[in-house]
Amino acid sequence: MMKVFLQRLADSIQMAFYEGRGYCSLKNADTGKTKEFSNKFELDGMEFLEPNVHFFSFNNPYGACPACEGYGKVIGIDEDLVVPNKTLSVYEDAVVCWKGETMSEWKKDFIKKAGDFPIHKPYHQLTKEQKNFLWKGDGRSNFPCINNFFKMLEENLYKIQYRVMLSRYRGKPCALPVKA
Repeated sequence: MMKVFLQRLADSIQMAFYEGRGYCSLKNADTGKTKEFSNKFELDGMEFLEPNVHFFSFNNPYGACPACEGYGKVIGIDEDLVVPNKTLSVYEDAVVCWKGETMSEWKKDFIKKAGDFPIHKPYHQLTKEQKNFLWKGDGRSNFPCINNFFKMLEENLYKIQYRVMLSRYRGKPCALPVKA
């Protein structure tokens, strides 16, 4: 008798989850307290895919890290290649990818729009916030910062000179990634 009751209870709860689109509430008849349940995989308002065996395999796109695609290494823009001589200032061409006839326009534009940024201060003396500003800018997509420079190169990979330039500055995972 108890087995039939438990089976019917399980069926009813399953139907409640189905009709409630993943949510169910049970009320204790004796105390009157209600308990809420969810069979969704969510936390803090974010929903996740239901776990399956493929999530735990590095050799499957579901289980692979989205950044390294399961290989364990991320190739990004290497700060040491972009700013090899940290004793130079932005004005003195510390950002080597902003050298040359064409690319120096990025440096000129940065200096023009940087406001009170210390362009004559050596890179190694810049504060974390100042370096962050040099790399990420003020949040506008058209601001002439280092990340937006490399984003422009990535958007123009059909030009061989941009592919070569991008490969020149790629290396180990960087502390200040290109994708902001």
